[in-house]
Amino acid sequence: MGKRIISKLNIDSLKSSGQTVLRLEPGDILTPLARDTAMELNIKIEDSREPVVQAHATVPAGAPSDDKHEPVVHANATAPAAAPGNDKLEAIVKAVLEQMRTGAQ
Repeated sequence: MGKRIISKLNIDSLKSSGQTVLRLEPGDILTPLARDTAMELNIKIEDSREPVVQAHATVPAGAPSDDKHEPVVHANATAPAAAPGNDKLEAIVKAVLEQMRTGAQ
């Protein structure tokens, strides 16, 4: 499959046609505005480009057990080393933000 650049206009078109899922394939480029628009319009993004990321939250040893201390989030990313455009940092940040968003511990 060739490269596709997915923009906000593409996301708006998906929503107008009643679709609720955007499937990204290797080589696809999703603009930041398109990603934000998809989130706002509740369009799920299935991204086969991203590495598998595992994250978990823990409270540091010795920390008081009150709600004033944020958990420490640990993320481990594994991805093919030769994957073009692979951004491990982006995947880790996404995992951390998702962990913070869901509040899972």
